[in-house]
Amino acid sequence: MKFSHYDDGVELSLGNAPPVWIHGSIIILVTALTFPIWYKFSSRGFATASVVAIGIVLSIFIHEAAHAWAAIKLGHRVVLIRLHVRGGETLWETDRYSRRDDYLVTFAGPLANLCAGIIGLVLYYVFLPDPVSVGTDQLWHRPPPTSRPFIFAAIFWLSNFNLVLTVINLLPAYPLDGGHILHNVLETRYGIHRALFWTGLAGTILAVISKLIFVVSIMGGVVIWSPPNFQVNYNAMQAGRQKWPRRVT
Repeated sequence: MKFSHYDDGVELSLGNAPPVWIHGSIIILVTALTFPIWYKFSSRGFATASVVAIGIVLSIFIHEAAHAWAAIKLGHRVVLIRLHVRGGETLWETDRYSRRDDYLVTFAGPLANLCAGIIGLVLYYVFLPDPVSVGTDQLWHRPPPTSRPFIFAAIFWLSNFNLVLTVINLLPAYPLDGGHILHNVLETRYGIHRALFWTGLAGTILAVISKLIFVVSIMGGVVIWSPPNFQVNYNAMQAGRQKWPRRVT
């Protein structure tokens, strides 16, 4: 395995696998998302938050690795996988682009998170120890019930995180997978300018809503991740509107 450092991040290379670049800002993301777990500064909370923090990075990596795997299986070249505070992205190149392959590569990411979330919940409910019920006549003979082991709390949290990540990535906004899909559908039928405008408009609305949710969540002591980028979507909407062919009468 080779390591290299540039642009405030570390790139990992292993054999013929696509290199993975991890930006230092991802620490901010995992710290914020695990805040509801560790903010009471308990040993159990820190243990759970540590596992969840690693799991968040792995969940984002699984998403991007699924994009990369699909692209490679379809005969394309994956240049780089990036992980950062806004999530991640997979850069791939091809000499024979097709909409079909683009859709397959795009859907692979959310599908991987959906499978991870479902598998995690199944494992959680299958292997979760049964709580010990204690009656008043058993207090002197059996120990009191204990809370579930922290590893199960981490699995439950990460399973739900993957399911939420699936939904978020399918939102029709740039630079999410859902925005990419919507853009391709609209571009095929109505042209690139209308695709930019309508996808940018939907993304701008979602970005405003997500930022309001983000502020309210902080006030409530829970951080809700809000990836739709306002500036990117607004710029796309403006570009589509300005270059939208006008009918001359």
